[in-house]
Amino acid sequence: MAGLGVISLEQVYPLVIGANLGTTGTALLASLVTGKSDSVAIALVHFWFNVFGIVLFYPIPITRKPILSWARSLAFFSASWSLTAVLFLVVLFLVAPGILLGLVYMCTADSVVAQVFGWIIAAVVVLALLAIGFWYVKKGGREMWYGFLEKKRLEREAREAAKEANNETSQVHDAV
Repeated sequence: MAGLGVISLEQVYPLVIGANLGTTGTALLASLVTGKSDSVAIALVHFWFNVFGIVLFYPIPITRKPILSWARSLAFFSASWSLTAVLFLVVLFLVAPGILLGLVYMCTADSVVAQVFGWIIAAVVVLALLAIGFWYVKKGGREMWYGFLEKKRLEREAREAAKEANNETSQVHDAV
């Protein structure tokens, strides 16, 4: 609804965090049915994690601004190039957790060689992230990204205009 302009992003924010909290209630009810204390404990952790997130991010306006700004940026990038959203989700939910889990297992391994290798890879990952951030902020990466997105937007608009012109031409031929 916010994407269609029916409600603003500021209005949808409480709905999303409320829905997020509501899902924890379902998990809590399901955990109570199992009768196992571990499942109830995990469901309670999930519930309280979301409650503390709401307490931290909803009532204080300054903590709301970065989240809403990031949401607007992702929406803008996705509107310019639709694969941006897919790329974001793949990196956020597959690549980053995979790298972090791999590093945790390597850095806590029983083998000293695996631990050393894990710490070396962790240092390389941190340095790579810092280099990407520096390139994006200081070396023109942001401008390159915006230029790339603008190029993709123009290509999409040209395809849509060509398709529309083709449809109009076929309608004229059908009318004759």
